Amino acid sequence: MDWGNYTLGHLIPSRSSYDFSHPDYKEIRRRVLWRVRDLGYDPLRFASIDKEIAHFHWSRTDQQGRTDRYGKKYAWIAYFELYGLLYDRGSLRGRWSEHHPRRPMDFDIDPTFPRAKRLRLASQRLIEECRNQPAEWLRLSAPPEHIKPLLISTKPSDDGVEWILLDGWQSNFSKARSRNSFSMIRTYVVPIGQEDQLTRLFQVQKPRGGWLDQREEERGVFGGEVPWGPDIPPDKLTEIEFITGTRTVWRNPTYFDSFRSGVQTRRPDGKIRDRITVIERRRALVPVRRNEFSTRSPLRRDNATIPSQALLLHADLAIRLPYWDFYDRAGKLASTYVEFGGSYDSQHFTYFRRDLLDRFLTDHAASVIWVIWGERQLLTPSGMNEDYRQYKELHTYKSKRREKRRCPTRDPTREKFTALL
Repeated sequence: MDWGNYTLGHLIPSRSSYDFSHPDYKEIRRRVLWRVRDLGYDPLRFASIDKEIAHFHWSRTDQQGRTDRYGKKYAWIAYFELYGLLYDRGSLRGRWSEHHPRRPMDFDIDPTFPRAKRLRLASQRLIEECRNQPAEWLRLSAPPEHIKPLLISTKPSDDGVEWILLDGWQSNFSKARSRNSFSMIRTYVVPIGQEDQLTRLFQVQKPRGGWLDQREEERGVFGGEVPWGPDIPPDKLTEIEFITGTRTVWRNPTYFDSFRSGVQTRRPDGKIRDRITVIERRRALVPVRRNEFSTRSPLRRDNATIPSQALLLHADLAIRLPYWDFYDRAGKLASTYVEFGGSYDSQHFTYFRRDLLDRFLTDHAASVIWVIWGERQLLTPSGMNEDYRQYKELHTYKSKRREKRRCPTRDPTREKFTALL
């Protein structure tokens, strides 16, 4: 990356990319170079070792934990010192962020170091059914029997508390048994009364790549900042597209129609007949976010799928490190993220305490739709995909908590969220 343009230029919100003549940029660059020399860096004394480090860097294929030149190390120190000074002065407010100073682009570590709790919630493997009958296993049309009980479970804790699954994934691979399989569970919060309509659309939708990847991503947010950090954007409703079929239209011809094969039907007015995809769109709240933190430092931390901002703030939860666990004000575990396994046999689940989710759904007149989607694959002896079948199953959940009748009072947060739904 162009350090001078992108990293250093990040400190001047009003500057355009590659505008090296900007007066504020010139001043920032002058101060960084002065501080580098002030810290003791001498280009002549460090020239030889810096050249050797640079050569070693370019000969490596692994960028993780790479060694910076001495000059670059001193420049990083000067950069972060200057960033902190400008941050405290409020000088980083600009066109990219009107409400709060921006975080630097290149921070090495998450100082809170959150870890994923290692816990195997799904003890059964996806490839165990019909052990000696691979063709029959492939023809199974329903998810494995152990998946549905994960939707409402007491497994995340040992105190008998019920938990609602907000997001889940499991995958298993066996070259020896020539099987590969995955199963994912996605959750959507929708207004009461729209469950049947959205369930129908999910049922007719054919699974496709990226179909259920509507989770928001939080990048560069420290684990300890969730959910109060100023860099965390508020939740927004996700628009889901459903392909429900095709229909015939008459349209004006274009240049590209000359390259289409087959006979085109034309009307006397010159318009041609065409088939277009019919798409229906619905909005829902995806109640999780993916918190990811990428760094070139060897001091890594675990990424996680955590409850959305709306759920965390509504229940007034706070993270309790070192795990991705959130607790309520009474000190009780309220949400947890667990994972187990590696790349070929893996699972991860995000759970939210049932009583807190019931309160959220009641207060916002909403319900939950679970979409279970997965695939069974038969493999060739070399491990390649030979044949596959997909499955899909839907379930709904409504809060068992009744809203208490009370004197009419305005609740701006609830009104805003309900209006969006």
